[in-house]
Amino acid sequence: MASQFTYRPLNRLNNEIRLLRIDKGIASQQFNCRIIHASLDENPSYTAFSYVWKPVDTNQLGMEDSPDSSINIEGKALRVTQNLEAAIQYLHNTTDSYFWIDAICIDQENPYERGQEVLRMKRIYSGAARVLVWLGSEAHSSSIAMDFLALLAERASTADAHRWLESHATDQVNFFVWNALYHLLKRAWWRRAWTMQEFVLGQHTNFACGDRQLEAVQVESALELLRDCWFKLFDKPTLQQLDFNARVLEPVINLYHIRRLLRQKEGPPLLARLILTRSARASDGRDHLYAKYAILGESAAALCRPDYCQSELAVCKTFTHNYIQAQKDLYIVCLAGMAPRERGSSFPTWLPDWGPAKPTYPLQCSWEENPESPKFDAARGEEAVVQFLQQGLVLKCRAIVFDEVDGVQFDPWAHKVPLEQSIGSQSQYRNCIYDTKASLFNALFRTLVANTNRWDQPSRAPDAFGVLFAQKCQEYDRLLESVQTPRGQLPTAPRENALPIEKRWHGMRDLRLGDSLLRDVVEQRSHSSDEQVILGSVAGVAQPPRLSEHPLWKPFEHSIGQAMFQRRVFTTQKGYLGLGPRTLASSDRICVLLGCSVPVILRPNAENFSLIGEAYVHGIMNGEVLRAVEQGQARIRWVQLR
Repeated sequence: MASQFTYRPLNRLNNEIRLLRIDKGIASQQFNCRIIHASLDENPSYTAFSYVWKPVDTNQLGMEDSPDSSINIEGKALRVTQNLEAAIQYLHNTTDSYFWIDAICIDQENPYERGQEVLRMKRIYSGAARVLVWLGSEAHSSSIAMDFLALLAERASTADAHRWLESHATDQVNFFVWNALYHLLKRAWWRRAWTMQEFVLGQHTNFACGDRQLEAVQVESALELLRDCWFKLFDKPTLQQLDFNARVLEPVINLYHIRRLLRQKEGPPLLARLILTRSARASDGRDHLYAKYAILGESAAALCRPDYCQSELAVCKTFTHNYIQAQKDLYIVCLAGMAPRERGSSFPTWLPDWGPAKPTYPLQCSWEENPESPKFDAARGEEAVVQFLQQGLVLKCRAIVFDEVDGVQFDPWAHKVPLEQSIGSQSQYRNCIYDTKASLFNALFRTLVANTNRWDQPSRAPDAFGVLFAQKCQEYDRLLESVQTPRGQLPTAPRENALPIEKRWHGMRDLRLGDSLLRDVVEQRSHSSDEQVILGSVAGVAQPPRLSEHPLWKPFEHSIGQAMFQRRVFTTQKGYLGLGPRTLASSDRICVLLGCSVPVILRPNAENFSLIGEAYVHGIMNGEVLRAVEQGQARIRWVQLR
């Protein structure tokens, strides 16, 4: 057995990196590799390699395998994963000479070196001659999937591209093609934290899978075509058999979206970047931050230097403490409420761990400085006033505890959670701050989308969203006759095979606010005389089209799908309508934290509160609670979050 390879230290003064050279012209699979040291200051030419350590496995995404193979470096063995060994076999047949591969070019047994190299990822990947993405070896007919992406890219620029793609998805003969694409897009690479920044930073990028290779621009064209046609594709039997839904495409499209945003002259701020990259996975919890430092900017490393000797809790605590103290901004704690804690977690409820989150989509989805961008300002620009207690685990802050949750809709995803979390509760109070049914309807449909059109460039929800919602609910009410419940009694199960919007409506239609059931408010609005005027004026035609053909139907369906995903509608004791985390319950408090742009849901816990998550409450999203303080109707106090 060959002796183990030993690393020679890098010369930090010369800005050295290690590069791998694979000897060419050796017929056997046991080829020899060499490691050289090169200075980044001398602009060496190399290919930066992007891959995941685990082999292809669509059932256990994000779980890396342990090293169980080895390669020969200068006559000595270096342990690598099976996926990397297969990748090096592929690289052996390319024309590239030198490669930067993290598992080989960084001494993984040296935590100090690992932390130092985190800070150089941006320069390493942006300075590479090209970035080569290895999706993995041939499996699940991946060569067919790669060829299909190439075909989609070619057809994307043709006049009949949409019609052709819809026909292709309709034909059951093509099932095997969509099956291959489904498995390719479910591969782990698309969802990993490290690979996200590697792709975003690359100036010239290629994708390789098995013996196929595509340019990044081809994949982008193919994905844009799929996205543009998706609302005509998702209900095709071919895709439904595979459960090929929008969330299969989403991580891939998100990669390109992030790359476009960060290549703008002034990209989004630090917190927005953290939110945009939140879905990426890492097996080491610290890498939910460290793996993104190259795209988060220098301010991230200034808040918390990479240090693999620190625990995950210590890393997240340092980062969040320093961010709050530097920015006087408490919106960051809402991102902890997006990640429900497992029992026994050492993390306090207000501290983000930066892992994949539910709800996936934050209420605030725009950070652009223009009048059309929907931005919330519940605290009216007031800065956070905080103290950290008990070794930094308790956040003490100034806040207004303004209201309490009253009624809660039935959980549309009840079969996926314990019964006690899924059942709704009818409103007990008869208050309503919306003085007419028209204003109540306006509050309802705007609450369901968090008053935001999330399609492409986010903007304020148009009035037509309300009309579309009312008409769709009337269609669903006719279908719901088979599962009719007594008026005012919340349901226990949606109609079998119900679509997501129907499930959401079914769970809230008998919720009461004031003296009105939401179903009656919507029914009255659906007969309004200006309904067709609104639809027709937006569509630019005299008669309103079918709902699915209306130009705002896709934006509405997309917006309500994201805003309500893993959230529930609730009423408050004072008579407000809101949208909050699915885990909320009656008697939870509605609170505005100074320094936080949205209200939050808190749950009393002895002398402290537990943070449940952020909330949209129609009527208090733009400083109204602070005006109530000025008028003596509310007061600012200290609250402690644990």
